Amino acid sequence: LMAQAEGGEGHLMMLPDNTLAPRPYEKRFSDLFAIGRLIGIALWYGIPLPIPLGSVTCKFMLDVPISPVDLQRLDPDFVQFRVKPVLAPDGVRELEDALGEPLTFMSAAADLRAPKELCPGGEEKQVTEENKHEYL
Repeated sequence: LMAQAEGGEGHLMMLPDNTLAPRPYEKRFSDLFAIGRLIGIALWYGIPLPIPLGSVTCKFMLDVPISPVDLQRLDPDFVQFRVKPVLAPDGVRELEDALGEPLTFMSAAADLRAPKELCPGGEEKQVTEENKHEYL
């Protein structure tokens, strides 16, 4: 698993903090499910599994909320250019000016992933200074 991730192949990808996460839009769900079962069995029986999983992956498996520190580790550029600007005073307006469009409750588009609604009706719901913490 590690060698394939380091080579840019396989079901998992290497993150900037040298941990593994599922590759976005992976089509082989049954294989990812099998990897998840392997990890689950190892956890259940207390067997060490030498796969460096990121904090976001671990927290997701344990149903623990993800923190800003986790997000910073996972994608420092996203935090720098999307989160911090929104948190600044009058940040919503400034980011909208930079993007050239209203900021709505949609995920940011990426090379491997189309934007999607962050909540029901997210495409129509505009981010404001009052609801920006809900957006984040």
